[in-house]
Amino acid sequence: MNTSQRILKNFLSLTSADVTMKLLSMVAIAYLARILGPGDFGKLNFALASVGYFAIIAHFGINTIGTRDIARDKQNLTFYVNNVISLKLCMGILSYMLLLIFALTMHKTMDIKYLIILYGFTLFSANVFLCDWVFQGIEKMEYQAIASIIEGILYTALILIIVKTNNNLLIVPAILIAAQSVSAVFLFYVLFKKLAVKLHFDLSYWKYLFKQALPLGLTGMASIIINYFNVMLLGLVRTNEEVGYFSASHKIILLLMTTIAILATATFPTISFLYKNSKGSFDKLVSYLFKLTITLGMPAAIGIMILAKPIINLIYGAKYGDSQIILQILIWNFFLVGINTIYSRILWAADKQNQVFKIVLFQALLVAILNLFFTPSFGIYSAGIIAVFGEMFGFLLYNQETKNIIKLNLFTYLHKPLLSALVMSCFLISLSHLNLFSLIFSGIAIYFICLYFLKGVDKNDLEIISQLKNSLWLKRY
Repeated sequence: MNTSQRILKNFLSLTSADVTMKLLSMVAIAYLARILGPGDFGKLNFALASVGYFAIIAHFGINTIGTRDIARDKQNLTFYVNNVISLKLCMGILSYMLLLIFALTMHKTMDIKYLIILYGFTLFSANVFLCDWVFQGIEKMEYQAIASIIEGILYTALILIIVKTNNNLLIVPAILIAAQSVSAVFLFYVLFKKLAVKLHFDLSYWKYLFKQALPLGLTGMASIIINYFNVMLLGLVRTNEEVGYFSASHKIILLLMTTIAILATATFPTISFLYKNSKGSFDKLVSYLFKLTITLGMPAAIGIMILAKPIINLIYGAKYGDSQIILQILIWNFFLVGINTIYSRILWAADKQNQVFKIVLFQALLVAILNLFFTPSFGIYSAGIIAVFGEMFGFLLYNQETKNIIKLNLFTYLHKPLLSALVMSCFLISLSHLNLFSLIFSGIAIYFICLYFLKGVDKNDLEIISQLKNSLWLKRY
């Protein structure tokens, strides 16, 4: 198998596994939300958000450095694997001890403390003992894909079979740990057939790992703050029901963001290559990606704003009516994240990773400070608005930082999609008596018909689509 075929195989493996996992996860989330109700569903999500901070401590970006070192020097695979696992085990134990202190000293009910303590074991099942990073380094990502699908199927199946009432609340983290453990054992089994895994303590290499991973770990912590600080703060200062309402909409947004991650993964190698080798083609491709993101993101945002109520009712049921407004707010977070993701890839391609870190750090500080000031008093609506404001702030910083790399006026891409989406919204409102799926398909059709007559897609767009379709980025290998 040549390089291009291997890259394509790995990309398709991870993409298919990620989409499958997200869909299975959404089934489990919707089921749990209906069975548990907003209060207990909120407890689950508060516990998960809390554990997320300790998960960063448990790996702190070391996985990425381990993957990179293995990819560069496969001859020393055993050395890297044994040292990284040993270091992560020490960090995992430290992280879990800190988590125990946090859980036992916080002023929350015992069931929430138990949830945090139980979910804390995912520090080991999903971090310390999960060796997916090894398979990324040796470019055997089909095993990682299989492990992810095994975990998703097992978790969703056990949730549907076992969890029947909110009395089963503490069983939920146990099911997750079991599913993750099976996935980790599968990867360990495959790995054990290739090399002898044992603990190894090379302190000089550990020092190198820490130094290399520090920017990644700090970026990861900042990202956790941007995405989950609102959930955690709501759990600390507001009611469990509010956490449940907010999390219900937040989960939908996270699922939609999978499309952004796939687009970024698929195009980043091309962006990086063209930046170094063909500035004209780089400008053309980046401009198209912004246009594509706005063209698809604008109708999605406006459409979901209008259809928020039937979407929430379909997925979670009538008990989650208060999630409707949150979804209408957070959908604009999805739209802005799509644009900001392209900006970040431009900076990465230009070797300006430090600028990305600074922007993410500023976003995290802003989101944390605003939430601390407003969310205790104004609750979930404040948390949603602050999330969108944080991405708007990031947009301004990214736009300023990339001016020396590429000259863009995003507003030139905005008016045709916006006009088409507004026409679509009028039809959706007038046809509100139809069922949700009829409204979705009708809205899509109306939007693209309007876009066609407004000439929202031109020959240059079709040319770039053709280039991407033919895997231009693979041809350089």
